[in-house]
Amino acid sequence: MEVIDNQHRRIAEYINELAVALHEKDREKEAQVLMRLVKYMGSHFAFEEALMERSGYPLSNSHRDDHDVFASQLRAFVEQQKSGKDVARRVMSELRIWLILHVKESDKNYAPHVMKTMDMALSRFYS
Repeated sequence: MEVIDNQHRRIAEYINELAVALHEKDREKEAQVLMRLVKYMGSHFAFEEALMERSGYPLSNSHRDDHDVFASQLRAFVEQQKSGKDVARRVMSELRIWLILHVKESDKNYAPHVMKTMDMALSRFYS
């Protein structure tokens, strides 16, 4: 689904922004990118979850649980970063792994179901 693929590309851009901040040794930029990333991930998760719920995807609760676990991990990274720990490299690593596995496994499983019911799901989502 193009809209989800575009969101995943944006997440990859955040990984690249973190890499630049890390290379520049710019802790303030790292913090800013990390905060924007956490906010974006929240909206991405909400969008996916709404699509799954509105399309009646039977494994939406399990998918939401995956989102909750990773969102919690991201919030922990933010707290560690605020306390002065260098977390950018670890965030980039964890996010790359998560993004690849999530897209190849979890998203691949729900996308066909949502695509089948796309018209109905999107009309309810935007109404």
